[in-house]
Amino acid sequence: MLPPTLLNLVLLVLLLPTTALQLRAISKPLQTAGQHLSSSGISLVELTRKLDLYGSNLSQAGADMRNAGDSISQAGVSALNKFAGESIYGDFIFTSESLRSAASRLEQEAKRDQGGKEEALRIPSAAVVALRASSDAFEGVGRLVVESLQAKTTPPMLAVRFDEAGRAMGEVGEALAGIEVAAAAAAEWGTVAQGFSLSGGKLKDAAHILSGKEPAPKSGSWLK
Repeated sequence: MLPPTLLNLVLLVLLLPTTALQLRAISKPLQTAGQHLSSSGISLVELTRKLDLYGSNLSQAGADMRNAGDSISQAGVSALNKFAGESIYGDFIFTSESLRSAASRLEQEAKRDQGGKEEALRIPSAAVVALRASSDAFEGVGRLVVESLQAKTTPPMLAVRFDEAGRAMGEVGEALAGIEVAAAAAAEWGTVAQGFSLSGGKLKDAAHILSGKEPAPKSGSWLK
């Protein structure tokens, strides 16, 4: 017969919803993805300070990106708590809303009649489209998390949604990386573009873990 402590551990694992275990497995990639995106947003805000555009649509989009990144990171932390389903749902929905807001602000910036030093910062429509696609994917992730926890199953669509979000994030990075900027702003702009690409890569890692294509990184025990 198993010792009481080991028996309790076995029962805990057997009774945990599959989705909760899967989310715990992708905690680290989510936290890292969020950190990259948050850094991207912060760099965009700093860039607008340099170009005397602080408070503009571009600056507000940076704040939205930072908020989205922070929310993804929080979802990663919450994933370690087996009872945090509703919290994770809220984190992903807020991520979706923040990315959608960033897309709208970038779209407004793209339509603005720019001139002089801002001319090189014209935002390509591809970046706006990709931002909206990632927003839609995160909304889908949030809803699927709740449905999956309630049903105690993990639909393959959850991995698909993370893959879609990662791909869209990568496309935002590629679109932004193609914009030429003045030397004074090159470092910040490079971080903005790279942040999306790196975040997208981590989200795709999460998708691979969920689909069983990649082993989950080792992590600590459940948080109380």
